[in-house]
Amino acid sequence: MKPSIRRCAIYTRKSTEDGLEQDFNSLDAQWEACHSYILSQKAEGWTAIKDHYDDGGFTGGNMDRPALKQLMDDIRLGKVHIVVVYKIDRLTRSLMDFARLVEAFDKQGVTFVSVTQSFNTTTSMGRLTLNVLLSFAQFEREVTSERIRDKFAASRKKGMWMGGSVPLGYEVKDRVLIPHEKNAETVRNIYQAYLRSEGLLHLKDYLEQAGYRTQKGHVFSRGGLYLMLTNLVYVGKVTYKKKHIYDGLHKSIVPQDLWDAVQKKLTVNPGQRGQKKVCQDFLLKGLIYDENDVLYTPVFTSRGKQIYRYYVSRDKFEGKEDENSPSRRYPAQEIEDLIEKALRRNLEDPEKLAGILDIDHALNYDALKSLSQQCAAAAISAIIKKVVQRIVIGNEIITMEIKPEALLSFQQEGSVKLDVQSDIYKLEAPFQIGKDLKYTVVIRPPATNTPEDIFSLPPKKLVNLMKGIIWRDEHFRGMSIRGIARRENYNSAYVGRLIRESLEIA
Repeated sequence: MKPSIRRCAIYTRKSTEDGLEQDFNSLDAQWEACHSYILSQKAEGWTAIKDHYDDGGFTGGNMDRPALKQLMDDIRLGKVHIVVVYKIDRLTRSLMDFARLVEAFDKQGVTFVSVTQSFNTTTSMGRLTLNVLLSFAQFEREVTSERIRDKFAASRKKGMWMGGSVPLGYEVKDRVLIPHEKNAETVRNIYQAYLRSEGLLHLKDYLEQAGYRTQKGHVFSRGGLYLMLTNLVYVGKVTYKKKHIYDGLHKSIVPQDLWDAVQKKLTVNPGQRGQKKVCQDFLLKGLIYDENDVLYTPVFTSRGKQIYRYYVSRDKFEGKEDENSPSRRYPAQEIEDLIEKALRRNLEDPEKLAGILDIDHALNYDALKSLSQQCAAAAISAIIKKVVQRIVIGNEIITMEIKPEALLSFQQEGSVKLDVQSDIYKLEAPFQIGKDLKYTVVIRPPATNTPEDIFSLPPKKLVNLMKGIIWRDEHFRGMSIRGIARRENYNSAYVGRLIRESLEIA
């Protein structure tokens, strides 16, 4: 009986571009070896497809490679039955990436074969051996990374500039920071202007009106100004991992006394700025609506030095609230915390981030991981401003309308742009509405019956729960609620309530 046709795709890779201009290079040698092996399996129905999957000048440390992406696309289309490589590390040097690739291969019924190592992933022994080999390949790569990090740390100790964004006021020549006199004067002017200003926001407005711009021609942001005013490079220092400070090889462009004065002012307690700043502290201003499309407006009140912030339905202001659609007053801090936790829980998880962007997690793992790290480092105010389009508060669900395309603004420069498939993604966060002792609406996470939620209770509630469980067991064994209350010196209503609450949770 004639064997069925098994279409084979040959994948080749070389880490550097050295030698690729030759008539017969490393990629050609790999392809010839793989093709010869396929010919030797002709009796089994193996045949090489015409398409070449060659990645010349791409590292095996990640999966951001054009030929590999094309190969995975063809696998999903059913064009490939067997993937053939010269050596395993030509496909990947990452054990985690290899596990994802094998999972993707298995899902499509594709076999993976290494010519020089004679393994394939259809057998358990082949899988074990491949994992062992890749473990050593990854170990070698991690050792190399450690050597690079050690070299970087040693260079920092010597005060060398190790690359990155060049601070305003300097330029780089032969990997050394050289003061740029015109821009250095701009930096000193900004330092002096800050000492005359009422704060960073006032400084930002002044610089914008005076025509000051960044090196890229943009107006200065508040965050950018803060980083400039605290950058030790300007006083001739370099830092390593934000913990270690060394004398730099470059010259300082800000006098030490000016630097010290600015740092002293930056550390002054900002609590005396007055209530005007409160209006700028509402993260969700203009974003919150109820299910009837009524906007919630930020308001605040004060009692002594304490300020209380709320989001209040406009219907409440206009006297339009009724029993069918009660307008509530939500405490700003609680609802902002709930929104922040929901956003960070989803944006800082590469797999959940893939769902929001509607892209394949395995094929875009490195890019997703990098983007999730950038989201984790970003301020929540920046995330909400760029990403959240609208927030709708229902009875038990808060729905955030997310703009996936806007998430790409957090990608690092030079990163491969992700191909976002969705226009709007609705992210839901369940919650409960309750009332505290002062009958103010409060936001709580949804109640669950899982044991781990019990131990996250506040200490007082946890103690009451333990009491309720003990008294419940005694009551079930025959002791009356009145008898328990008399023994513990509590009233019967209190004991009965704790027993009922214990039945609801455990």
